[in-house]
Amino acid sequence: MKYCRILFLITLVLLACTRKPYVNEGDYKMDLRYAPMWGQTAICLPDEVQKTIVDDKGTIYYDYRYTGPFNGCNISMSAGLDSVETVGVLQHLYSAKVPILLTSCQKNGIIFSTDVFAVAPALKHSSEDSCELSKGFKGLPHNDIIIVSTNNKSNKDTSIIPKFFVKSVYPVQLSKDKKTLSIDKRITVSFPDGVVSINEKPLGSNHYFTVEFNPVSLKAGAGYMTAIAVNIGSKAAQISPSVNEAADYKTKAIDYWNTYPFPYNHITVPDSDVQNLIYSCIRNIYQAREIKKGLPAFQVGPTCYRGLWIIDGSFLLESMTFLGQGQDVRNGIEYMLNFQNKNGSVLLMDSHWKETGIVLWVIKRHSQLTGDMNWLQSKWDNVVRAVGFIDTLRYRTMKDKNAPNYGLVPAGFSDGGLGKKVYEFTNVYWSLNGLKSAVDIALMLNKEKEAGLWKAKYDTMFADYRKAAIRSLKTDSCGNRAVPIYLIDSCQIQRGQWAFCHAIFPGKIFANNDPLMMGTMNMLKCNEREGLVYETGWQDKGVWNYFGSFYAHAWLWLGDGQKAVKTMYAMANHASPTLVWREEQPVKSLKSYQVTGDMPHNWASAEVIRMIRHFIALERGQELHLFEALPPTWIKPGMRTSLKGVYTEFGILDVDLIVSKDGKKADISVDLNSSNHQLPSSVVIHLDVLKDAGKIITRKPIFPIKEIITL
Repeated sequence: MKYCRILFLITLVLLACTRKPYVNEGDYKMDLRYAPMWGQTAICLPDEVQKTIVDDKGTIYYDYRYTGPFNGCNISMSAGLDSVETVGVLQHLYSAKVPILLTSCQKNGIIFSTDVFAVAPALKHSSEDSCELSKGFKGLPHNDIIIVSTNNKSNKDTSIIPKFFVKSVYPVQLSKDKKTLSIDKRITVSFPDGVVSINEKPLGSNHYFTVEFNPVSLKAGAGYMTAIAVNIGSKAAQISPSVNEAADYKTKAIDYWNTYPFPYNHITVPDSDVQNLIYSCIRNIYQAREIKKGLPAFQVGPTCYRGLWIIDGSFLLESMTFLGQGQDVRNGIEYMLNFQNKNGSVLLMDSHWKETGIVLWVIKRHSQLTGDMNWLQSKWDNVVRAVGFIDTLRYRTMKDKNAPNYGLVPAGFSDGGLGKKVYEFTNVYWSLNGLKSAVDIALMLNKEKEAGLWKAKYDTMFADYRKAAIRSLKTDSCGNRAVPIYLIDSCQIQRGQWAFCHAIFPGKIFANNDPLMMGTMNMLKCNEREGLVYETGWQDKGVWNYFGSFYAHAWLWLGDGQKAVKTMYAMANHASPTLVWREEQPVKSLKSYQVTGDMPHNWASAEVIRMIRHFIALERGQELHLFEALPPTWIKPGMRTSLKGVYTEFGILDVDLIVSKDGKKADISVDLNSSNHQLPSSVVIHLDVLKDAGKIITRKPIFPIKEIITL
């Protein structure tokens, strides 16, 4: 009997060791619990020069100029009623694929709402129609429409006074017939009949106009609609503010966005909120993009980050390569390489030495994913010159063996939270990543001599990094020994650690048990708020939203897939209701409107695509790992998770995970088109969530692979 009890206890222990852990579904729920206090959304067309922005109250902004007085812009417009205060402002998209912005509020029983959208497709298509849209920006004319709806939900008749508000640094003129408003002789606002007056109030050196319409009587339960058109550019078509015509344009816009050939069909997840987030991210990347010098420039955002940023753009390019947009990405790389100097450097920002290493990674990564060695060979000169510049940087530090940055790079600009030009590590991390990428490129092209020479340079620099890192170690409040970004100057220990996370992944420069690396990762964990790292960016008492992806990727690479997934959901929950992010925002408990950076911020968009792809399929050396970071809430009856035609280092991947309707089994299928690629040595299917913690299935690369897993 005693023997039986012992066996029973051993069995319980074994079952406890293999049993799936308790799942707190709140960790895997996207409910926007940390949405910013205020936001803004782009409604422009893909690749369009005109970047119209609408804030969370429905105000429309034009002419972003950094120092513009109206949310950084020189012009703002909004529709409204009389002076009664609004309450209960709500805003959402028509759908994740359709950026028609619906905003509503209440005023004493009156529901006031606007539908704001860009006319799509654009009404002008000829290059001859190009004109100035905003100061310094020329492109095809653009038209925006505002459909205004007012509904009396009270139980008594009432009267309203519709109004339209314009703030501008430019002169504003109302036409004699009171049907149009001209701003700076390039923007025309077309009004419906019924304008009574236009009144100007003092606003410093700027202009503040209120356009007042005839009063409208509304019986209890009745509604009223009107439309306003904003025609941008001296050659813009002048749209009539007819409600019927506006409704027709809205229908056409919905059809345009729903049928536009965005690469939507490559990633399918069973969480509809996350799926919509993916749709929004893809669309926003194209809305921020612009054609420059005949090539696509993948830009971060529509306002303060409108332009090429080497680091941000690199991850945008990788995410689009995953989704099969190879030619666009290649053209984007060509645009990026236009900025490489004769000495091999890429320096869009002063002392941002890391940009040269980043470009080396971009070239390597695109070649890995596309398998195009001819293209890679055509970039060999760019690679050689970039390595030469990193060499030059290192030689400049070798005059004094006692220098804190000996063998590394000169004092530079960290970015991402740290602004001084000092001895620091972000430039070191990405220079190491760049050298490591150059070695990989040489090996891919069978240039063994250069590979050996550059590997020796990398090893020497990494050894010098470790010496400097050990000298720089600091102890955090949790007792972790961590490497701050500044070598000798004082800085908050978690500030600017973005490049450190990149050194873990995709750089892969650390061994998984490296104490310098693990101490720094645990320091970041010690500084979490709202599921993200606190004060690692520019903003005090705030979080850098898409740093969450850098952090999640680091944990994924280190083998903690569930930590990575929870971090992804935390990042998702910092998005706005229109499914976009501000770069940085205060923690929710502060109830502060202070923000940092652009919005929509499309490095964040790229990071969502990267996370989901890597959660489902991750290359580990010569192995292809599947479902390493699968959310446990994605394996309920009838759920499907899949990648279709997604580019990997081993070829173009199709993978499907379908849970049966009764929830008793999961069908897994894997196929790989390995043209121009080397097959993986094996395919590793992770069953931690599907079956037992730590359990995997390893299969030879004989495709298609089919598995049925009993749940």
